[in-house]
Amino acid sequence: MPPTPGEISFQLRFVPTGNRGTRQFVVGLSVGLDVQLQTVFQPAMLRSSISARVRDDLIGRGIIKPDSGSRIALSDLRIDRQPVPDLGVRVGLTAAVFDLDGILGADFLRPFSSMHVDLRTWLVRLTP
Repeated sequence: MPPTPGEISFQLRFVPTGNRGTRQFVVGLSVGLDVQLQTVFQPAMLRSSISARVRDDLIGRGIIKPDSGSRIALSDLRIDRQPVPDLGVRVGLTAAVFDLDGILGADFLRPFSSMHVDLRTWLVRLTP
C-alpha cells in the first residue's frame, strides 16, 4: 500500500541514556541541513523540549534568535529525511538528565490523526 500524503515513518532506537543506567526510545531530528538532534520519543509528555546546550548551539548558528522567549519555534525539521511539521519547544532539564538533545512530546503528534507502532520492530508510522 502506498503511503498517505503527509505520512511519515521512522525507526525508534532503544538506547542507554545518561549516567543512570536507563534506556529510552530515541529518534534523530534534523533542524535545517546542519543540525542533527538525538531526541527521546515520549508522547506521554505534553510538551516537547530541548536542552539549554542545544538552544545555545542553535542561537550560535543563527537558527533561532537569542530573544526567542520561553517558546522556541523550530522549523525546517526532518526525521529520516522526511519533512515534519514545525514545532514549538521550550528549554527543559529532562533531556539533559538523559544526556540527549531534546524530547518529542505529545505536541509533536498534534498534526497527525493516528500513530501506529509495530512492537516487534519499533517502526512508528504517523498519518495525517
